[in-house]
Amino acid sequence: MKNLTPGSIRKGLTYLNTAIYNFSNHNEVISKLHGVFDNKLEFQQAYDLYEANILNNIKYEWKDKVLSDNPEYALYYLKGMADYEPTQKAVTSNKIDFQQYSTPLSIAYYMFRIANIQRFDTVLEPSAGTGVLATLAGLVTNQVIVNELEKDRLEILKYLGFKSVYSYDAKFIDDMLTPDIRPSVIKI
Repeated sequence: MKNLTPGSIRKGLTYLNTAIYNFSNHNEVISKLHGVFDNKLEFQQAYDLYEANILNNIKYEWKDKVLSDNPEYALYYLKGMADYEPTQKAVTSNKIDFQQYSTPLSIAYYMFRIANIQRFDTVLEPSAGTGVLATLAGLVTNQVIVNELEKDRLEILKYLGFKSVYSYDAKFIDDMLTPDIRPSVIKI
């Protein structure tokens, strides 16, 4: 598939949300997702949709578990979610060109806890990918700024509801954002 669109993202997430727990093997879910798109979906697109589905669930269904006062409980729960993620085996030119490395949920959670984000913070994720770090920050503050160059991931970020979405080279993000945007937390 050339590029993901809001319609194709909705189609993929709708399928994943209903099918994800019906398979014994997470790689089987990715394989079936390819079928939903008549085998025109690239592996990285399928993986990104899978990750977006998990983030959507964290945002809307699992927020209380992730924000639990008991970090061990939250980590246990996130690890359980991560166990369903398929293994990223394919190395694509996009993955190399854009240095796409998804942050594992448990590491993202540690970063989230260490950052101690407060409701008044403005958080910048200069190379957001599918938004793992930004989604966790967004559980606490609605002032989350995401930036992503890769087109499919940029569409996923928009679909996930981030309000401040940019597509600049992260090396120059400070020069590109308007002076009124002053993040108090930057997550990389």
